[in-house]
Amino acid sequence: ALTSLPWLLCAALIGTTISRLFVYQSIPFKTVIFSGLIIYFVAPIPQPNSNTDPSATVPLGELSVDNYQYGSGTIQRQSLYETPYWKSKTIDLAQYIAPHLSKNTKARDQFWQFDLARFPLNAEVWLPKTSQPQPLVIISHGDFFMEKYSEHGYAYLGQHLASLGYAVVSIDANALNWSADGNYWRQEDLARAQLILAHIKQIKAFSEQSEHPLANVDLNQIALIGHSRGGDAIMLAAKLNLEGPQFNLKTLIGLAPVDSIGLPNHESPIALNNINYLVLQGGVDTELPYFQGQNHYDNVHISAPGFHKLSIFATRADHSQFNQDWSDAAKKSYLRPLYNTANTMPDYEQRKWAKLAVTHFLNLTLRDKSIWPKISTTAFWQQQFAAETFITQRADSSHVKLNRWPKIKPKITDAKARIRPISQQGMPEIQQQEALSIHWNGQAKVDFSLPYKLDLRYMQLNLTTLCIAQAQNTSLTVVLIDSSGKQSSQAIDNALCRALPAQHFNSQLLNAAIQTLAEPKQQQHIIPLGAFFKNSEIAPL
Repeated sequence: ALTSLPWLLCAALIGTTISRLFVYQSIPFKTVIFSGLIIYFVAPIPQPNSNTDPSATVPLGELSVDNYQYGSGTIQRQSLYETPYWKSKTIDLAQYIAPHLSKNTKARDQFWQFDLARFPLNAEVWLPKTSQPQPLVIISHGDFFMEKYSEHGYAYLGQHLASLGYAVVSIDANALNWSADGNYWRQEDLARAQLILAHIKQIKAFSEQSEHPLANVDLNQIALIGHSRGGDAIMLAAKLNLEGPQFNLKTLIGLAPVDSIGLPNHESPIALNNINYLVLQGGVDTELPYFQGQNHYDNVHISAPGFHKLSIFATRADHSQFNQDWSDAAKKSYLRPLYNTANTMPDYEQRKWAKLAVTHFLNLTLRDKSIWPKISTTAFWQQQFAAETFITQRADSSHVKLNRWPKIKPKITDAKARIRPISQQGMPEIQQQEALSIHWNGQAKVDFSLPYKLDLRYMQLNLTTLCIAQAQNTSLTVVLIDSSGKQSSQAIDNALCRALPAQHFNSQLLNAAIQTLAEPKQQQHIIPLGAFFKNSEIAPL
């Protein structure tokens, strides 16, 4: 392939120059060079797709599925929406993007045949053939090349969920994505969030037509799924929904979500109360320097019964493989030899994981199926995917954080141990604020006193430890002591698991550059406190 570089570069330069002559009178030379290089390195290599393993498929549900599209009919670059099944409206997104970013979009507008003030509501839809109420699932894709359409990459999820009775809508936000003809530089999240809410409003209008195929959509049961930048957008959409339309959003699911805290319209964390949240993240993610979805997980607060949040980290999962079209494009890229694909979960296995996790969580949160204890454990996912390593966290209204300093202060009772606020490279500040770093040699002891009187027989200890590169396989013993001095203990083997190095690239220089060689993860250990009272004289109160 490298021997064809001069020819490909010349073709890219000529093609880019001719195309831009119709947009600008003068052409910056650096723009032409940059565009040519982008075309070369991202252009597909002509090769067939690899075959998938038939055993990795997840059986469809019992219902037949119909596939539809709706759109404004104004878009000419994507024939899918030129003559849609249903005609939709447009939305003015220009007001949600900074003027200095949206004014130089002549090339983008010419490509799309519309501008931000007339942004079409286009979407692909999968509907089950049933007259029963259908919970609504909206999928919002992330930031990919503008010219490569992203919404169809979740057809594997749409087809599967629709066969189980869900109405699934994958929305088109491609005109907000990256392009060599100009960018919004990660400052279009507010527009993405408003686009999601506009689609729900449009679906509501469709559902009010008695003979419409969407008439059976249950708008009291709505879930949002967001991948990458879309995962950030669904959090912001849920926050905006509380202030505006107030749709009944029950569940949010992030697939390798981005967290854009600090950018305009996103200066502070998005805190949400009493909403279900699932996040899936991989350890071979070349797009994100750390597990950014952990921030969203931590910022979902649950105090009312019936809500759950769950984090599942798969050490070999990739960023793009949640979208089948992105994954297929990556297989054909000239940059592929740079990536450590040998240490990556096969794409079909990752989509199987996504299907199972999303289906179980939607069934739990939208259909009240009592599967919470099972799907929230690391052991369950290890059984499903024996070749993978998983790290899980979970919480519901029964979980109360006791590590709110200084209410509960640790006390060092052993000279070998010392405690200090945690400072871990690659760990977000919000996580550092809720953890302590305990250092010791050999054996050490640290005491925590609880200023509460609790009936511990029906409670559980939720101990979260970090998996970091420096940790050895260490056992911890938790000792419960009552006010009279009686005690009982439980051991946790391998409590401080060793973090697996995140070898994203085949080059150690590139791995070091993104500083993810040993990104810390959080591993949860759950001990029913009733276990302390078996064969013990310790008092339960």
